[in-house]
Amino acid sequence: MKYKIITLLLLGVLAICPSIDVSAQASYQDRLERDSIRQEKQLLIYNLKNEHTTLLVRLRGNSKSLAAYESAGQTEIVKRMKYELRKEHHNLISAFSKFKFCKVLFFHSEDSKKLIAGEHQGIFLNANLEKDPSIVLTTEDFALIDVGPVRKPTEEGKIESPTGISRALVVKDKELKPIGDPFPYYENLAFRSIEKAVPRLENAFNKFYQRSMPRITPDRKRY
Repeated sequence: MKYKIITLLLLGVLAICPSIDVSAQASYQDRLERDSIRQEKQLLIYNLKNEHTTLLVRLRGNSKSLAAYESAGQTEIVKRMKYELRKEHHNLISAFSKFKFCKVLFFHSEDSKKLIAGEHQGIFLNANLEKDPSIVLTTEDFALIDVGPVRKPTEEGKIESPTGISRALVVKDKELKPIGDPFPYYENLAFRSIEKAVPRLENAFNKFYQRSMPRITPDRKRY
């Protein structure tokens, strides 16, 4: 009887062990994926700081909304929208002119397709919001800042809005997708102006850079 009990216990352990191995392997794989994502974003902050990647601020145009109101004869709404957009654009250029963490360029949202297609000259704006052919994107990689709702990638690669923040400075990658944690990828504009939000974003960039530097080895730096 004693030997039967021992045999049953051994069989039970053997039955459990494979599931433990599978669970441990899955947990280890998840951790590797999280570490890889974290390292990728640490490398991005390093490349921004050291001018291997350029930060581009995209000035939204709301061309579809403006066209709709114009076709409906809503001239006063169109005038007000254009005024608010131009004011926002000037505020962004003014605030980011003091942004010292990395190089910053500006372009209109209508030129997004040109940028993605590889046009690195003739679409960027000077301080007067005029296209200036002398301003050139000299780095292969770039990150982008939009004014809009906060969204971030899910594990499945889909997009969701977990916070409900409708207006923020949002940092995106070169495929125009929000970067997500642990990168400081947004600064809320709900309760503060652009002029106050930009220094807060720069401070967050600096803090993330300082935390990331000890973890970036020389062979992983992009030159």
